[in-house]
Amino acid sequence: MPLRTHGLTHINLSVSDPDRSLRFYEQVFGVKEYYRDSSSIQVLGPGPHDVIAFEKDAKHAGRTGGVTHFGFRLVDAKDIDAAVELAVRAGGTLDRRGEFGPGLPFAYVLGVIAVASAIGWLLGRIFFWSRPKPFGWKLLGADVLGGLVFAAVGGLMAYPYFQVVKLHPYAERSFAEVGLYSPPVLGFFTAPRTDRLWGDAHEAARGMLNSWGGGEMTLLVGFTIYGLAVAGLIYSSWRWWQRIALFLGVIFSATMAMGTRFLDGKLYQLFYDNLPGWNAIRTPGRLIIWTTLLLGLLDHVVRLGLLLAVPLVIVMLLADIALAVIGRMAPQLNVFDLSLSVKSAALVLVLPIYAVFLVPYFNDSLGSMRGVLDLARTVLP
Repeated sequence: MPLRTHGLTHINLSVSDPDRSLRFYEQVFGVKEYYRDSSSIQVLGPGPHDVIAFEKDAKHAGRTGGVTHFGFRLVDAKDIDAAVELAVRAGGTLDRRGEFGPGLPFAYVLGVIAVASAIGWLLGRIFFWSRPKPFGWKLLGADVLGGLVFAAVGGLMAYPYFQVVKLHPYAERSFAEVGLYSPPVLGFFTAPRTDRLWGDAHEAARGMLNSWGGGEMTLLVGFTIYGLAVAGLIYSSWRWWQRIALFLGVIFSATMAMGTRFLDGKLYQLFYDNLPGWNAIRTPGRLIIWTTLLLGLLDHVVRLGLLLAVPLVIVMLLADIALAVIGRMAPQLNVFDLSLSVKSAALVLVLPIYAVFLVPYFNDSLGSMRGVLDLARTVLP
């Protein structure tokens, strides 16, 4: 017979300042101090049997060990916004807020590409091509099948979230909440606190951003990436119209990532109100991933790295899938311990084969990069 308990009721936290932690938990959760000594403070609450200890240990404060997080369950889920406001007012920082829909723009981008490709092919066939180009029906069938599978998986993943909103209408957020996580232009030049190079230097800049947004406001892609992308806009292996298209894509994705900070949110609200599922994206700053991708495509060096990395990423993904299958079929095996050996062996087998195809690509790419260096020598003194 298992032990009967009151649940997990005691937790010890390493903190740099026990008194400051006490004030925070008093204001937010209403805990009551009942014991203290020279290095720790213990409190009762918020639950009837809960005991929380704040132990002064600056070395380990803020670091995660085997326990990565713990939580407090609200009596009423509708109080979540009030809880966040209370925590921020007491000195806390909202790092991120869970949401459904961060991958939704990818589905819309795929749809736009598919429609644009079909229209382009039809226009070319009717008006521009003197001889109709062959049409790959097998390729079309594979693309349609892949699209249907993608849509089916996406629908299955989305269904539980739509059910939550249906059963609990108060869980649906308003457009006003988007403004809490919408970064200004400064956010594109501000690094998060965890950034090893710029984290400390940008402390003042982070203080100028809305504290509600937390990490969602710091969107620095990288100053080197910015510079290389500008260089790629001027001189690149891309054609001029392709560079302009990529540049416009960077501008559009960046303005979307600003949410309500661009045109008072009129552009973002157009998507929010009219595209199914878009209202689940309450943190527009996460759209910076598209800006990052397009900047990388403009930058020849990053684009080269992306192209070279794709096959290796695919190999790692296949290795993970194989390990997951093995873990299901043979649970007695510790696949976590095997993963490093299996992935290393896969890379050793793939890299020699991959190197054969890299040589001609490197020749072409290095030739293009030499052109950039020659242009720089003529411009710089």
